[in-house]
Amino acid sequence: MNKGRTEQLKKPWFTQLLLSTARLVIWLSLSSGVILSNKWLLHPMRFPFPVSLTCWHMAVSAVVGAVAVRSGMVAKQQLSWKTWAKICVPVGALSAAALFFGNMSFMYLTVSFMQMLKANMPVIIFIVGCLFATEVFTLASFSIMVVIAAGVGMASYGELNFSLLGVLCMFSAMSCEAVRLTLVQTLLQRQDLQLNPLSTLYYIMPISVACLLPIAFVTEARGLSECRWLTYHALPSLLANAGGAVALNLSIYIVVGTMSALTMKLAAIVKDIGLVAVSCALFGDTLTFPGVFGYSIALLGVCVYNYRKIHMQELPPVNSKLDLKRGPAESETLLPAKNSDSNWQIAAVGKSVS
Repeated sequence: MNKGRTEQLKKPWFTQLLLSTARLVIWLSLSSGVILSNKWLLHPMRFPFPVSLTCWHMAVSAVVGAVAVRSGMVAKQQLSWKTWAKICVPVGALSAAALFFGNMSFMYLTVSFMQMLKANMPVIIFIVGCLFATEVFTLASFSIMVVIAAGVGMASYGELNFSLLGVLCMFSAMSCEAVRLTLVQTLLQRQDLQLNPLSTLYYIMPISVACLLPIAFVTEARGLSECRWLTYHALPSLLANAGGAVALNLSIYIVVGTMSALTMKLAAIVKDIGLVAVSCALFGDTLTFPGVFGYSIALLGVCVYNYRKIHMQELPPVNSKLDLKRGPAESETLLPAKNSDSNWQIAAVGKSVS
């Protein structure tokens, strides 16, 4: 059991409940706030530059990570050039691609419809996991994936503001995210690396910035030079937006060490439902019965899949003779003995897709 969870168990149950609730509320608020602020910023009358916004998020994250590492707040990892090229470069490039396509989706889709499409994320992760041999194909899992995909398809059919380009951007973002998560899971475990959240920003984010900066210069430099909104209101809004993204990274690291996997996954579903309702109130998104019904079916499939996956991870391995060396079950903690903090952190940067 990790240190944070052990210290938590020593406190009275009421204190534990208050602290856990506070952490969860902060995480949900930051996650929702970053998504809504991205949508607000990317309005055509404000800052309609998704590449530059993504690059800005990652640049600020890289600066925060560099300050933390250089000042000695966190330990600096000794990475060889081979390890850096094999792990940091592909993860950084995929992070940039996932956030770029995710921010592009804000230009064409409503926030409510984006949350509905994100219910399809387990399907994409399952497909990628089967291709990379990190997931086992079973008829039961496949059946659940079909239910989720059918629900998302029905929600798409009922969407009044459907945009094929926006849907393609969203699925590209989820595909890049799924591949990136799979690479993090396989590569970091093989290399025996332990990167905390701040050192992850230090090593990964500069690569993401380097990938996006040329694209931003070619596609958005002229528009940025002519953007009147930058003259008056940009700096406070952009700083708050990027600060929220960095705070979200740190909050995820704190929350996952003290919450069960099931609690996190269910809370994420509640957050998505809440975002659908809030986006309807703030941005005037319109929901239809087929859309709501399809989204409900997809969420039901996601809940069944999450419960089944966590339940399977709790079961002991069939031929294990050294059960005492196994890490804690995922239902006990989301931070196993090795590498899960880096896995979650790398997944968290920007959070425009999730």
